[in-house]
Amino acid sequence: VYPGAAMGFAAIREAIGDEAFFDALASIVRTEAFGVAEPNDVKSAFAAACGCAIDPLWQAAFEVADPPAPTP
Repeated sequence: VYPGAAMGFAAIREAIGDEAFFDALASIVRTEAFGVAEPNDVKSAFAAACGCAIDPLWQAAFEVADPPAPTP
């Protein structure tokens, strides 16, 4: 579990807008229902929904070298 996930998804939502964000979530639910959504599946859904490259934002939010430690 990555403790910064909520902030990462909030940043993506702000960057791509509510419509694209919620379209991506709906797409993930449709395609991954009863399965496991891998990170690349999620990233691809957001990129497809906004029609943009989200790699820099995704990397900053989820592929950090030293993620914050969870707080007890």
